[in-house]
This record gives sequence, structure tokens and C-alpha cells, in this order.
Amino acid sequence: PELFTYSSAAWINVKNDEDPNLIKENILNNSKIVYTCLTKEEMNERISGYMSSIGMMTNTIKVFAILLAVVVLINLSILNYNERLRELATLKVLGFSRTKIVFSLLIEMLILTVIGALLGLTIGLPMEYIVLSVNETPLVSWLYLVLPQTYVISFFLSLVTAFVVNLFMFFKVDKISMSESLKSVDE
Repeated sequence: PELFTYSSAAWINVKNDEDPNLIKENILNNSKIVYTCLTKEEMNERISGYMSSIGMMTNTIKVFAILLAVVVLINLSILNYNERLRELATLKVLGFSRTKIVFSLLIEMLILTVIGALLGLTIGLPMEYIVLSVNETPLVSWLYLVLPQTYVISFFLSLVTAFVVNLFMFFKVDKISMSESLKSVDE
């Protein structure tokens, strides 16, 4: 409508015994003002193509989001372990068992994961609007729908990932050299 003062699109209903492709050819060949013509099947194919692209993009984002979450959680666990090596050695010297030490690290990381997951779930819906607004077309409008179970699955997936990553710390606690860790000087 901004480019032309006249209608730029029209719908034509075809009788059941008529061939839409013949009518399309007739319109394109006999009209000087019609630049393109699509049948319903072609329109559906175009929409399916858009939906397929959106589906692939969504799945790609899901995979990278999960990979990013795993990498961030591994990094946080290793960083937490390395930064608190002296504290962990002190706990071992004081007689805390490996299970209690790992349990305290696990609880701490799960609390941080819960906070991060809640923030991520809060920001997720506006991010969906941004991602889908990039793919807006005049042909298709999008329905923004996030089911409640999506939030629940995402939240528990984050917790399970954090739990599994932190279980690997169980084996690292045994490798703490108490004398070396306690000799080091904090800067």
C-alpha cells in the first residue's frame, strides 16, 4: 500500500472443475499490471518453507543453548573448585569427609543454577519475540506461544546438568594435596 495507490494483492476463488494453474497463466499472460501470481498450493509451499526455516533455527538455538549451559556450568564448577582449593584442603584437614565437601559444593552450585535458570527463563520470552521478529514476512504472521511445561523442562534440565557436572568434583576432592594447598599464600 505504501508503494502503490491501488490494490497490490487480490484473491480469486476458483470453481472446483477449474485448473488454478491455467487461470494463473492466463492472468500473467494477459495483464500488464500483474507481476506475480501464486496458487494456493504455491502459497502453502512458501509458508512451509518459512516454517521449516524457523524450525531449523529454533532447533539450532536449542542445541547451542544446551551446549552453552553445559560449558558454563563446567567452567563455573572448575573455577569454584580452583578458587576454593585452600578452603577445601582446610575442610579435609579438619576431618570433613569427601561426601560432605562435595555435597556443600553441589548445594552451592545448585543454588547458583536455580538463580541463573530463573533469570534465563524470565529473559527467554522477550528473546523469543526478538528472534521471531527478525523473520517477519508479509506472508505469514507468527503466534508467540510458550507452554508452561517448556519452563518446567528447561528448569529441570538446568538442574540435572548442574548436578551431573558437579558429580565430577567428587573425584577431584580426593586429589587435593592438603600440604601444598595449605602452604600456598593468598594474594
